[in-house]
Amino acid sequence: MSSFLNYMGWVLGLLFWMSQPVWAADNLNFKPLNISSELPTKEIRNLYQDREGYIWISSYSGLLRYDGYSFVAYHSLDKGQGQNMDCFINTVTEDLEHRMWIGTQFGLYVLDKKTEKIHKISLSPLSTSNVETLLTASNGDVYIGCNRGLYRKKAGSEIIEQCRALTDRSAEAIDVKALMEDDRGYIWIGTWSQGLIRYDTERDCYYHYKGLNPRDSSHSLFQDDKGTIWIGTWLYGLLRLENPYDMERVSTVRYMHDKNNPQSLADNIIYTITQDRNTGKLWIGSRGGLSVLESEKNGGIFTNYLPVNTPQKQLLFNEVDALLCDKNGLMWVGMLGGGIYTANTHRDLFSYDPLPPLQKLLRTSSIRCIFKLGEDELWLGVRGFGLVFYHPKMRQIIPYSQHPVFKDLPYISCANDIIYRAKTGEY
Repeated sequence: MSSFLNYMGWVLGLLFWMSQPVWAADNLNFKPLNISSELPTKEIRNLYQDREGYIWISSYSGLLRYDGYSFVAYHSLDKGQGQNMDCFINTVTEDLEHRMWIGTQFGLYVLDKKTEKIHKISLSPLSTSNVETLLTASNGDVYIGCNRGLYRKKAGSEIIEQCRALTDRSAEAIDVKALMEDDRGYIWIGTWSQGLIRYDTERDCYYHYKGLNPRDSSHSLFQDDKGTIWIGTWLYGLLRLENPYDMERVSTVRYMHDKNNPQSLADNIIYTITQDRNTGKLWIGSRGGLSVLESEKNGGIFTNYLPVNTPQKQLLFNEVDALLCDKNGLMWVGMLGGGIYTANTHRDLFSYDPLPPLQKLLRTSSIRCIFKLGEDELWLGVRGFGLVFYHPKMRQIIPYSQHPVFKDLPYISCANDIIYRAKTGEY
């Protein structure tokens, strides 16, 4: 019957429903990681959240676990295996037994979270390989990607085996850079220069995607919430895979950096891709900075966050090597040389308006009722002053005594309700 909000008692200020977009680029505020002591390094390689909510930070100065307040560093191995593990940490993953698998520049390690003991995997040549990507599949299998091929530990087994069917297809060792499981259960394998590979675990067969770009680079992989598969390449920008499961019709849409277009991708060397669950937007970390995909049309429209154009230079370094959207929707940005920053992209349901024009004119902001007249027009019941017209965007205030419709009314000290009769158009 009416379009009003009735407030009981005194109300300081006015809360109104936000009519702005879900997320505005100029409102994105990056904050350095809140920790009780300084990180031992700003060289961040990867970010990962385990099932308990801890954030694991892979860096070039070791492995760190962050609990929201402070961090724990992991260095020492179990007795009998030497002093320390390799400090050049590339990536981690958690298996179904709550163990952390740690990929380093010189081998693979496993951390038992219950005992906090670490041991190195001695399998050759994995023990001396550069392990750059790890994946725990939904069935519990752990996949290990390194510069000497792909390995797998099946769930329920402690045996690690090389995926020889994949390796035997090439005369040279496959340098695996990225691993991803899609929503159909396929394992996607990104390589340095041997193209993109899809592994069908049920049929135990591989599908090779060659010629997606001149380098055959698939440096990073991501599937968004719509099922679209994205590929980050080395030198050839961002690719969107079309018809990914039809080997006859598969194709790509490419997004590239254009030095003459500030709304193009920040750089053509892509390190990492993730999605902001609050806004649904794709975040791309590259050699040149952070890019947020605003629209896929017209070659892509991106908002770029670079050290030179973020407010107060909030991102201190350009190489965005790690991105994470945690369980609460908080966005994490890790940089090679710039440390870790976070950004809150949650939509605020309400915005506070202290009503400065009203306070300036009437020296009050005590609102008893609100009536929405048009798209951007409000009538306010103000204690002691009756009705007041308010235009939020124009910041315009008109007391009822000065309004052409109500100027002839007798003195009104307060309006507690405003009711509109739809049949007659009366208030």
